[in-house]
Amino acid sequence: MTGKYALLVEVVPHSPISVFVPFSSAAAESFLLPPPTTLVGALAYAYLRAQGSVRELEDGAAAAVKLLEKVDYAAAGVWGGYVFFRAAERIYQHPYLRSEYQRDLGTAYTVAPRAASLFNRLLLLYIVKDESLAKYAFGIVRVGRKEGLVSVANVACEDVESLERTNMCSTRFYFPRRIARDYGGFYEIQLLPTLSEKNFEKRASRAEEVDREEFVVPKPPGLDAIAVTLNEQGVALRLEASTGVVEVPVPRSAVEG
Repeated sequence: MTGKYALLVEVVPHSPISVFVPFSSAAAESFLLPPPTTLVGALAYAYLRAQGSVRELEDGAAAAVKLLEKVDYAAAGVWGGYVFFRAAERIYQHPYLRSEYQRDLGTAYTVAPRAASLFNRLLLLYIVKDESLAKYAFGIVRVGRKEGLVSVANVACEDVESLERTNMCSTRFYFPRRIARDYGGFYEIQLLPTLSEKNFEKRASRAEEVDREEFVVPKPPGLDAIAVTLNEQGVALRLEASTGVVEVPVPRSAVEG
């Protein structure tokens, strides 16, 4: 037994979700789907508040870093399609201006186009060492920015040893490019921040200092699955969701290590 569990959380968003690419401009680019760091943050928000902690930052790092010892992998998938769009947004900019401009109320706000995704339903997969995290998953209320409100529709947790595995699958989840021998469908390659402590310390000063990896991400409208053939570094897990069986490619090291 590996002592690892596949935690599948189905959430229904009530507003667009945007997770901005680090160090992008005021007209910030957004990831198509929330990256692994954001998924851990969503679960940590529920977990830490259940422990009585209301701090989002501790010693200069995101409090969500505490969950990295319990979570080995995280990925998001889409069900029922989604759209990606840009809209004009009023942005408070005083913290980013030089001190001489911060005293001028006329420079407090600017307007810029911001990107976001609107989903029918999001599926969040966590490979965890602690089965009890499943009860905290019911407390997930937001994904990404505070405006990205969601409600949990279903939570399932299974021992990874009990799950059917395959080296070929059709998936609506993003996955690391390095674990696939071949893949086809409607997708985009994006650099997503990975689950390293460094990415939660908030000490990076430029994009090159963020630990990132290439992921194959379903593009909108996300109605068709990506066909994937995995190499020796990957394995696909078959899980039962309320919408039916889903197949999720994951690094073999995440479920066997």
